[in-house]
Amino acid sequence: MRQLITFSITLALLAGPAASAATIIVPDHQPTIQAGIDAAVNGDTVIVRDGTYSGPGSWDIDFGGKAITVTSENGPENCIIDCWTADWQDHRGFIFHSGEGVDSVMRGFTISEGLIEGYWGGGILCRDGSAPLITGNIITDGECFLGAGIACINSSPTIIDNLIQHNYSDDIGAGIFCSSSSPLIAGNTFLHNYASAGGGIGTTGDSAPDIVNNLFLENHQIYPVAGVYWGSGIHCFDTSAVLVENCTFTGHTNDTGGGCLQDDSGALVVRNCILWANDNDIGYSYYAPPPTVTFSCVEEGSPGLGNIASDPQFVTGPLGDRYLSQVAAGQGTDSPCLDTGHGAASAICYTAGPQLTCLHARSTRTDELGDAGTVDMGYHYPDLDLAAAGLGCEPSSGTVPFNASMTASLTNNHPSLTRRLSGRIDVTLASGGRFANWRAGFTNLTGGETYSTTWNQAIPALGTLIGDNVFELRVADVTPAPWNLPPYPPAGDTAMEACTVTANAP
Repeated sequence: MRQLITFSITLALLAGPAASAATIIVPDHQPTIQAGIDAAVNGDTVIVRDGTYSGPGSWDIDFGGKAITVTSENGPENCIIDCWTADWQDHRGFIFHSGEGVDSVMRGFTISEGLIEGYWGGGILCRDGSAPLITGNIITDGECFLGAGIACINSSPTIIDNLIQHNYSDDIGAGIFCSSSSPLIAGNTFLHNYASAGGGIGTTGDSAPDIVNNLFLENHQIYPVAGVYWGSGIHCFDTSAVLVENCTFTGHTNDTGGGCLQDDSGALVVRNCILWANDNDIGYSYYAPPPTVTFSCVEEGSPGLGNIASDPQFVTGPLGDRYLSQVAAGQGTDSPCLDTGHGAASAICYTAGPQLTCLHARSTRTDELGDAGTVDMGYHYPDLDLAAAGLGCEPSSGTVPFNASMTASLTNNHPSLTRRLSGRIDVTLASGGRFANWRAGFTNLTGGETYSTTWNQAIPALGTLIGDNVFELRVADVTPAPWNLPPYPPAGDTAMEACTVTANAP
């Protein structure tokens, strides 16, 4: 399942090229991250080279409402925003407060030691209706009253695939705090966060987050008070609705009996989760009804449809030690959490901008093959190398039909398994219907092998290319018969990229 699939398409039209977005490199083109953002316009990308950044312009970074991508060049381990000062001044990494949407993307940074004394949002603050995409970061060692890692105040960010660790809040939500907010929180790991309530996540003020496919490890409650019920993993207070789906909670401490999941609102729904090796699993206040828990593995036991109380049989794999034992992956026994969740793995999905992630493309197996059929309980790890797709659209010029020149490169990065890889491009017409079903690949690739091909394809005449004529690229290793011979097992790796032509050339 480690294959990296890349598929690039160039639409070669009859005349001039489209205007392209700019790339601004820090510090080559601009001296600080903030200067790079200030120089950018919607659609631009700011790339930050490796290094440690601190000082004015490199903390308290403000997108200013721009629809841009700000990303490190080589991942969060190599690009650090250090907010610490010797005189303990208040600084955080980023603030979003100007109506940013999911096309305002922050990716690939370590935000370290954000400090906001007696306030909220030590590492990142989202407020005032903002809804950026925060993905692929390490948010660590933050400290503030509420939300030492990330605080969401009247906002709806998409928070995906981050490591949120070692944050400390005196009150609620050391990892993430939500007030009057509805974020999507998916694919993250919460490790060693400390708070009075909700070491991992704390919600209040009519919040309604979706908390899907996260791993909660050894988050803790501080200042325990006998008879006071606080959750060390997630604490929900005065919220409208909280969904916790396909999450794993282990190693949480809570001396007062609140559990790693604590409900003070009667609005908590728990499904397809594993709660194991915690001081307490689930708690709720006397004035709130118990949470709804179904199709979950709860060590202490829990009433509800599909629940079990059997050892999940965790094993160590490429990315951690919360994979599930499976005979098909080389272990001696099968975990009771296999195929015992609710719904198909392919139907449990979340989106980050145009990218759709479903759990059949992630894995509970140490060999990283995807979760096929009924979903397994608990957290699903990502591939070491995710499938990727790239697609570009240009305005038309002259007359149609025109030719699309397509180049596909498919690589199997799994060291030992042969894969059958393919790519497909379709066009959805504004007038209704679809045409084309162009495929590339159909090729048996051994571990480490790459296949590339280029071809031209005529696109039939369209009245206009403007608007809802959407070019959509899909790549997968799921190849149908009769081409998939011998029948290699699919890993479930898929990716999709789409674009819409926005203007006709004169």
